[in-house]
Amino acid sequence: MKHRKLRIAWSVTWGIVAVLFVVLWGRSYWRMDIFSFHPRMTASVICRSRSGSLTAAFLNLNSNSQTTAGTTWYFGSKPLSVESANVTPSNLLGFGTTRRVLTNGIANLFRIPEWFCFVAVASIAAMPWFRWSNRFSLLTLLIATTLFAIVLGLIVWLTSK
Repeated sequence: MKHRKLRIAWSVTWGIVAVLFVVLWGRSYWRMDIFSFHPRMTASVICRSRSGSLTAAFLNLNSNSQTTAGTTWYFGSKPLSVESANVTPSNLLGFGTTRRVLTNGIANLFRIPEWFCFVAVASIAAMPWFRWSNRFSLLTLLIATTLFAIVLGLIVWLTSK
């Protein structure tokens, strides 16, 4: 077993990140965590965890809007109200994109469920332990291509609804 300690370190690090996503997922049903970053006067990035989903908003503000100058960071948490806690995603899996035109600019919103983040990070943690072959058969290539096409088709179908 070559590089065993590196595999263990990789798995432990990503395993801790996966556990933190589970904690954030559970916490999101009674608290809303917000992280925002304003790199320029005309741009903002806001990430929010609420009701089992992560939402990232990218705001492009007009040059005439009143914002603070310089780079500012914010991290906060507040309890969810009863009205906002019952918000359900518009589709079955919880993925979504929205573009909103605001009075002072444009907002692009991307939403992914927190269970998906956990599955992705847990998969990254388990990757070094799989036996990878240097040879693939034509059947393996056909199966991988078909699965990739199905996943892309599902993503397009879910975002078009």
